[in-house]
Amino acid sequence: MLMEEECVEAPSYIHIDSNAFSYRKHKSQTEEDIAVCECQYDILDPESPCGDRCLNLLTNTECTPGYCRCGVYCKNQRFQKCQYARTRLVRTGGRGWGLVADENIMAGQFVIEYCGEVISWKEAKRRAQAYETQCLQIFSRFSYLNCGKLALF
Repeated sequence: MLMEEECVEAPSYIHIDSNAFSYRKHKSQTEEDIAVCECQYDILDPESPCGDRCLNLLTNTECTPGYCRCGVYCKNQRFQKCQYARTRLVRTGGRGWGLVADENIMAGQFVIEYCGEVISWKEAKRRAQAYETQCLQIFSRFSYLNCGKLALF
C-alpha cells in the first residue's frame, strides 16, 4: 500500500509549460505539414468533433487550431488546451515524490504532458558522467532533473 503525505514543500525544480530546447531552435510546423482531419461538427452526434473516428486521433496527431473544421468543439487538442487529468504531488513513504490522480483515469486516457529540457547527445553524455558521481542515472535526452512539469514525478 502506498503511504502518502500531502505535499508541504515541493522538491526544487523549475516548472516549465513546454519543452526547453537548449541546443537548437524549436522547429516550427509549416502549413503544408499540418494534418487536417475530415471531421465535421454535428450537434446531434457527440462523437463528431474529432472523436474516436478522427483520422488525426487515430494517428496520434493533435488537430491544429485554426485548421480543424470542428473549431472550438474539437476534442483532439488536449495538449494545446492543457486538458489534463486532476492530479496532485505527494511525498510517498520512503519513495520520494510522486504524482497521484484525484479522479478515476480510464485505460488509454490522456493524463498529463511530459515536458523537460531537450539536450544534445553530447550534453547528455556529459551530464550522465556528472550524475554518475552523484549516484544518478540519465535515461534519455530529456533532462528531468532540472526542469519540467508535474509529469516528471
